[in-house]
Amino acid sequence: MNVKERKEKILLGFEKLGEGNSEPLMSLFSNDVKWTIIGSTKFSGQYDGIQDVTERLLTPIHEALDGGITLTAENLIGEGDYIVCQGFGKSKLVTGGNYNNIYCWVYRWSGKQIVEVKEYLDTHIVEKAFG
Repeated sequence: MNVKERKEKILLGFEKLGEGNSEPLMSLFSNDVKWTIIGSTKFSGQYDGIQDVTERLLTPIHEALDGGITLTAENLIGEGDYIVCQGFGKSKLVTGGNYNNIYCWVYRWSGKQIVEVKEYLDTHIVEKAFG
């Protein structure tokens, strides 16, 4: 899979996620994906494998959000096995208020799957929203 195809897959994944279908995006990640979130928030650190990502990251965040999150990819840059995606997310918290953040995801691919993610975001917004 070339850089253009990888970008298209990511964009389609975000589009479908916005329609309530997470499968196209989630299917891009290897079962053994290594996912690292910067900072010292309750969600910062490394997640090992899609099951760990789901259990310790995605599920707790989803439970704290009222109606999920809308993620938008704004800019994709690719070279070699890497795609960098700048984007933002908008959502509401079940406790009231908003959780709106900016992101930069660095995806490392192997073949047709993402094997590593480094996620950069505004950690102050995470701490304010999730403690």
